[in-house]
Amino acid sequence: AVAEKAVCDEDIVSEKGPKAEFAQTEPAKVSSRPSAAAAPAVESVVASRAPASEGTLVQPAQFVEPAVADPAATVEPATTVDNPAHHAPLAATKRLQIDSPTSVEAFRSMGDVLFESYAAVVRGATKKGCFLLLLSWECFQRDFVSFGEALRYIMVRDEHIYVFLSDSEPAPLFVIPFSNLFPILEDRLRPDKDSVTMNPTANTNLANEDLVTVLLKYRSNRKQAFQFTFNTQNDGTLAQRFFAAILGNKNITPSRSIKNQDLAIAQAKIM
Repeated sequence: AVAEKAVCDEDIVSEKGPKAEFAQTEPAKVSSRPSAAAAPAVESVVASRAPASEGTLVQPAQFVEPAVADPAATVEPATTVDNPAHHAPLAATKRLQIDSPTSVEAFRSMGDVLFESYAAVVRGATKKGCFLLLLSWECFQRDFVSFGEALRYIMVRDEHIYVFLSDSEPAPLFVIPFSNLFPILEDRLRPDKDSVTMNPTANTNLANEDLVTVLLKYRSNRKQAFQFTFNTQNDGTLAQRFFAAILGNKNITPSRSIKNQDLAIAQAKIM
C-alpha cells in the first residue's frame, strides 16, 4: 500500500511538468560621463598702425584770358514760301470777320452804327456793406480796376451796345439793350459811389485825367447797370459821342469840353 501511494505521488508530480527556471540578467554597467576637450590657447590680436602718407599738394588755378564771343552775322529776314493760311486757317482773322454776320466788319457794312470805340467796361455796381459805405464816405475809399484789364471794343447800333473782346473778333462777348437805361457823364472830382476808379493817379483816389467815364443807370430804380470808361488822350470827344449815341441823337456834334458836364448830366436825369 505504501508503494502504491508512492507511485501515485510520482504520477502526480510527473503530470505537473518540469519546474520553470528563471532567467538571470546581469546588472547594468555604469557608463562614464563624456568630457569636452579644452580650447587651445591663442595669442591676443595687436593692430598695427597705418603707414603715414605724404600730403597732397594742389596747384593754384592758372589765370586765363576771358572768352570773347564774335558778334552774330547779319542774316536776311525770313520769308514764307507759301500761304500760311493753308496751315493755320484760323489765323485768317479778316476772312472770319467777313464771313461772320455779327463781326465788327459785318456791322460796319450794314451801316447805322452810331458809335464805336475801345472802352473799359464794368458790369454792375461795386458791392459794399454798411461798414464800407461809412468808410468810403469818411475816408474816400474806392475800388480800383486796371483800365487795360477791362478794355473791350464796343459798338452802338439799333438801341444795343455790342461788346467785343477786340475789333477783330467774329462775334461779340455780350449785347446790352439800353432802352431802359439812361447815361450819366461822371464828374472825375466827384465820382459816383457805385462806380470804380480806373488807373488812379499817385497819392489820390481819382482816376487818370485822360480817362472819362459814362455810367448807365436803370430808369426804374436809378441803380447802376454798366460803366464805360474812355481814354480821351487822342480823342477828347469819345465820351460825349457815346453819351449822344445812347440818347439816340446821332446828329449831335460835341462842341463842349468834357470837363463841363452839367448840361449833359441834366439831360440824362430827365430821361
